[in-house]
Amino acid sequence: MAADALASLMAADVIERALILGWEARELVGVQCVAPHDHAARAGLIFSLRPGDTVPDVRRSGCAIAIAGTNVRHIWRRSPLDAATCLPWELKESNHG
Repeated sequence: MAADALASLMAADVIERALILGWEARELVGVQCVAPHDHAARAGLIFSLRPGDTVPDVRRSGCAIAIAGTNVRHIWRRSPLDAATCLPWELKESNHG
């Protein structure tokens, strides 16, 4: 599911716009460094998306998420990430499970 969300964001140029606006990779694809890796407050944008959700607007402060199948938009705000958030490829083998 995360791979699908990432592919969708890349196809819509959301990743490029976010990086131009100063977002860090961890804000886009970051995960919690210790298991379990599903703590929403310590994860990047792709882990806040559900299948079919889109990101129609990106700003320095965050983005709008359009909830699939509705007219509802959710504001996703960037917040400082601490050392507990890392990039998926930085996870240690011992943390997998």
